[in-house]
Amino acid sequence: MAILLSFDDFTNLAKRVIAADRVGFAVVYGISNNKKTWWNNSLTSYLGDNPKAVSSNLPTTRRWLRT
Repeated sequence: MAILLSFDDFTNLAKRVIAADRVGFAVVYGISNNKKTWWNNSLTSYLGDNPKAVSSNLPTTRRWLRT
């Protein structure tokens, strides 16, 4: 799954964006640390975001989703 964004990774990204020293325009893709992904966040490395969740480690059912 290339588009997974776990709740923990989302909250960490939100905190990093709010606390960023550099202000301006940036396109930041909210994605976890998936093996396959459609996007590249290398230009936003100054945020220090380090996603932890990996989609290939999750069960194949949707039971892991928070509702």
